[in-house]
Amino acid sequence: MMGNLLGFAVVLKPVQRWCALVLLPFVFSVTAQEEPRFDYLQRAKEGIARVDATDVNTNWYFTLAIQSGDEGSLVAHDPTSTPESQRTLLKVLGKDPTEAQLRDFRQEEQKRLAEEAERGGPLTLARMVDPDSLELEGIEDGRAVVSFTPRMDQLDDSGEKLAAELWLDAGSGELLGWQVRNTDKLKPAFSVTLKDYQLEITYERRGEALLPVRMSNVVRGTAGFMAQFDRTTVIEFGDYRPLDAEPPTAVD
Repeated sequence: MMGNLLGFAVVLKPVQRWCALVLLPFVFSVTAQEEPRFDYLQRAKEGIARVDATDVNTNWYFTLAIQSGDEGSLVAHDPTSTPESQRTLLKVLGKDPTEAQLRDFRQEEQKRLAEEAERGGPLTLARMVDPDSLELEGIEDGRAVVSFTPRMDQLDDSGEKLAAELWLDAGSGELLGWQVRNTDKLKPAFSVTLKDYQLEITYERRGEALLPVRMSNVVRGTAGFMAQFDRTTVIEFGDYRPLDAEPPTAVD
């Protein structure tokens, strides 16, 4: 499923858009204060498999409320449509989108799908998490923290500069979410330097599915010699309906 999470990008300027797509988007050291109740490493692997099996883009209707800087938009996802038309821009800053905004949105969707095709398909959570690197860091405040080494195509030369963790409910072993962050400056592209990078996603259980409920991406850095960027993007997922349910009504 993680799959197309990296495609949930708003219409941004080139550097800002890249940052949102790498949204694609790992760890804080935790001192153990509670005794483990489960094999949390095995539970982490099971949670990863459940996230990918959920395949939210194929099996669910949903909406995305996207806030990126001072830009806000609402997007609807229809799993019964072709990939090119699954997502519809409903609102921009609370108003109906203009023809120009709709045209820009469609162009961004085409770019997203083309980049996904170049990667050989959606980036699943299993592809991103190195299972041999899983390590229980500790249990605190009812949450087990499992660190891992992230594998991210856009940052494939920066593994040693990234920290990553999975969060599990200490009582049930359920996967709650994950985070990736940088520990040093990153250079994902020529003349682009990321001083701060953080990607975080949380989930909720719905039957056998683990659905994303919130994703946040923070990027700060420079492009070229002078340009600086500082962008926080938050995506709230909602209005979930399974594929076999009645299509949702239009959002006002």
